[in-house]
Amino acid sequence: MRIQIAEGLPLVELRLGHGGRVVQVKRVLIDTGSGSTVISSLRAREIGVVAEPQDPIRTIRGVGGMEVVFVKRVDYLQVDRRRFKNFEIELSPLDYGIGINGILGLDFLIATRAVVDLKHLELRFGRATKEI
Repeated sequence: MRIQIAEGLPLVELRLGHGGRVVQVKRVLIDTGSGSTVISSLRAREIGVVAEPQDPIRTIRGVGGMEVVFVKRVDYLQVDRRRFKNFEIELSPLDYGIGINGILGLDFLIATRAVVDLKHLELRFGRATKEI
């Protein structure tokens, strides 16, 4: 998959599927410094994925500070033509002032044995480390 560089950030697109509905999510940051994959709560809401009182919550920390996120499991997360089933995401407003709709974190990159090729601006996947 081709990586786009916009405003100095490595971005890709993905599809999120749940309950028979699908949403295309553009401007997803590839972030090896993020331990988890985070999706905009507004984009996830488009397919009915919303935070509920019984959902686990986590506190995530980054350069910009801390925030509380809700944990959800979706039917699949698809990057390029590769579909990864039953994937855990975190929901956040992602109001960081940089205009992103998601963060493809280290959890996803390790599970899919991703190769981030910055010379050729490509994201490639190896054989998954688990059935996903």
